[in-house]
Amino acid sequence: MDKETLSQYIWIIITTLVFAALMIFVSPFGEAVGNSFVGMIHGQTDMVNKAYSEQEMQHRADVMDDLFDVSQKLPPGVYEHNNSANCHQTWQDLIDNGYITVLDKSLTTNPNIQEISGDLILDNYIENIGDNAFKECNNVNMVRTGASLLNIRTSSFEDCNNLKKVVTNEVLETIGNKAFYNCSNLKYVYLDKNLISIGDEAFANCNQLQEIQYFGTISEWNTITKGTLWNPVNLKTIVCTDGEISINS
Repeated sequence: MDKETLSQYIWIIITTLVFAALMIFVSPFGEAVGNSFVGMIHGQTDMVNKAYSEQEMQHRADVMDDLFDVSQKLPPGVYEHNNSANCHQTWQDLIDNGYITVLDKSLTTNPNIQEISGDLILDNYIENIGDNAFKECNNVNMVRTGASLLNIRTSSFEDCNNLKKVVTNEVLETIGNKAFYNCSNLKYVYLDKNLISIGDEAFANCNQLQEIQYFGTISEWNTITKGTLWNPVNLKTIVCTDGEISINS
């Protein structure tokens, strides 16, 4: 075989391989594989195990929209658990009665915060939840962050043993180290797509948490910086708007 013929064969093989790769990666399966590869690039050990149809993607987006909208329409304050019709204390009541301390749009530590009981909806002007702000606050069952919250800092909700649900807002950027560490009954976590980082052990020891609902795509999830041991050992799935990611703990 002369050099010219050999060169032609080589170009045919290369062209075929490139065409096959393009066909694979523009298919739903290929997209899942590509997203998984992106995850590995970002140092994750996640694996895409389910892709959604366009209809299912829209349905999940609508569900998440409804979830955020319902709680945002409620005035900030403390409600009876699972009963949004019964407001125990308004946001102003919490401040006037000394249950919470707000400094420069940040919630800071306050021993009286232990007296808060029920479902807590934060006021929209709060931008930060400070270090240890709700630590060991065992009577809070649900937390819905306000529309301006940017940061949940170190150990903000550590050891909140009766906290069951956390719903974050669309501008939240960081979840700090041990933010929800050892929340032993935390089962439902809803995160929005502008999240940038999750700190070390942020959800460690939250052994009831098996699934996180993420209001963004798989590729957006894979861009989030995750700290060491950020997830609990029982976490199995990240549910995104376009598919699910299996977590290999």
